[in-house]
Amino acid sequence: MPLYHVTLDTETTGLSAEDGDRIVQIACVEMADFRLTGRTFNTLVNPEGRPITYDSYQIHRITNEDAARAPRYEEIHDQLLDFIGDSVLVIQNKRFDLSFLGAECKRIGQLFPYDAVDTIDIARERWPGQPVSLDALCRRLMIQGDTASLERTCREAGIDPKFISADRSKKHDALVDCILLAQVYATMMTERQLDFTSTKSSAPASKVFVPVNHGLPLMNLSHDDYDKHDEMLAWLAKQAS
Repeated sequence: MPLYHVTLDTETTGLSAEDGDRIVQIACVEMADFRLTGRTFNTLVNPEGRPITYDSYQIHRITNEDAARAPRYEEIHDQLLDFIGDSVLVIQNKRFDLSFLGAECKRIGQLFPYDAVDTIDIARERWPGQPVSLDALCRRLMIQGDTASLERTCREAGIDPKFISADRSKKHDALVDCILLAQVYATMMTERQLDFTSTKSSAPASKVFVPVNHGLPLMNLSHDDYDKHDEMLAWLAKQAS
């Protein structure tokens, strides 16, 4: 029996579900035994009058006009749950996406019935103190996010490449992020299994991933500290572009 995972990502009108921001795109990609199956879920979502902030538009380039023509969340809720089914849900920074999904469900008198594996938690455990944004993980794991590489990945998996953004540095897309996240998660989990095997073997300890102390003072950082660090890196990257 294959092990199924579904990666999920959203694009939103702003940064705070608590303040009334809404989802404007939801996408999912299915994996079986850490391989893309070709099944995807991807739709714009009508934020029902909530305007998209300028900063959010600069990230995903979804316009208020495009979002206004999309179905409301309540119209796609059942389809989304049917797509996820019994799969293990995987999200990059689940606190963000689950807060928005929970708020959308609450508006229609429903609950979002899933928790999720958070790839940020896995990355922080494996690479303490290192950047854990999706872009940073793709660079560390040598996963190519350029258009040609994404289109090749889509063709190999049976995903229609027409949905791939022309330039991800200028436009984030939930489906593209799901495809990249699936590759990141599969690579991390496969390498984690290899690391575990190496600790059980007779290989020298130097072959096992162990943090190295170079005599520098160690700092205990909270998840909020890491989030602020990633936000600063994203801001610096935007200023440099």
